[in-house]
Amino acid sequence: GKKTGLKINLIHSMEDGATATYKSGEITIDVGSKDFNGAMSHELTHFIKEQVPKAYETYKTIVVEAEMKASGRSWEDLIESYDRTYSEAGQELTRQEVIEEIVADATQKFFNDPEFIDSIVKKDKTLAERIADFISDVLDSLKALMKSASTRVAARNLEEDIDLYKEARGTWL
Repeated sequence: GKKTGLKINLIHSMEDGATATYKSGEITIDVGSKDFNGAMSHELTHFIKEQVPKAYETYKTIVVEAEMKASGRSWEDLIESYDRTYSEAGQELTRQEVIEEIVADATQKFFNDPEFIDSIVKKDKTLAERIADFISDVLDSLKALMKSASTRVAARNLEEDIDLYKEARGTWL
């Protein structure tokens, strides 16, 4: 993306049933995913952690507080629950990886929540701007995808997402 330097790959299907992945400076999202928005916002968390690590700590605190309030669960209960879920799926995560997954999943939940967004903007305006930049880059990628003849069918399904992202970007700014 022009604003973040992030390479955004929008593809038709991913191996092993994943809906999205993030690796250093590159995000890959399955446009055929049943929850494209969830996948995109989940990967946003990994982007924040890598691109603005100091701001990630603030972000993590706000997200965790919002998740505990919304779910009525304690922090340790959330960690134990996630750890158990990943263990049952055959993945052993470190405590930090579990925390990052909790934050990423909660990001999906609060992505368009005005109260949540306002709390981020008040604590760290630069972080909010980086999130808006991320959204802008995803928007640009979706628009480019929609112009591509080979991917028009999948892209048409994402047209409503473009409006959602435009609205979200406006809220984050």
